[in-house]
Amino acid sequence: MRHIPPCFQNRVKSPAASAVAPATATPYNWGNRSSEGNLDQDVIWIRQIAKGDIEAFERLYHAYERRLYIFLYRKLNNHDAAAEAMNDTMLVVWQKAESFEGRSKPSTWIFGIANRKANDYFKRLSSQPPGEELAESLADPNEPEPSRFARRERVARALKKLSPQHREVLVLTFYCGFSYKEIAAIVDCPVNTVKTRMHHAKLRLRALLDEQ
Repeated sequence: MRHIPPCFQNRVKSPAASAVAPATATPYNWGNRSSEGNLDQDVIWIRQIAKGDIEAFERLYHAYERRLYIFLYRKLNNHDAAAEAMNDTMLVVWQKAESFEGRSKPSTWIFGIANRKANDYFKRLSSQPPGEELAESLADPNEPEPSRFARRERVARALKKLSPQHREVLVLTFYCGFSYKEIAAIVDCPVNTVKTRMHHAKLRLRALLDEQ
């Protein structure tokens, strides 16, 4: 078995805790790196990792750690669990890089691993994923700040009442920028199932907001 790369050693528990925006902050800016990452470079790194290249792994790790952490935190609502799940995810990438066959985008493969790890952690946590960040993304940018804050609070409360599967597709769509096809690969279900979950998630969210 390969030894653990140096980037796993002496890591802080929440490497991207400061990146998780509070309810009143603006949504996380993905910058120049889209949901699929830098496709060609990511493939090269994974191929190098499969050959035991630690430097390539550390580059891939740093390219993904922020986005993975934020995704995992939104699912788990626990900084330590998100950090551990992220490290577990990247450890699988390190150990199983040779199994990546290029049938999907590297980001889809990596987030698929992360989603399974999150589901494992979620079963052991009693807390529910937060809705503040997604609520911010749904707000009208031209809406007055007091109204936007109230809207965020309402959406945050409503999201916490959604099922994990419905909340999952909302986060992957609104925050991670994945297509339905990519989400289907990440959560391991048919594309039509993703569409159905999104449809019902929006209906349920609207109903909960109307109740409020």
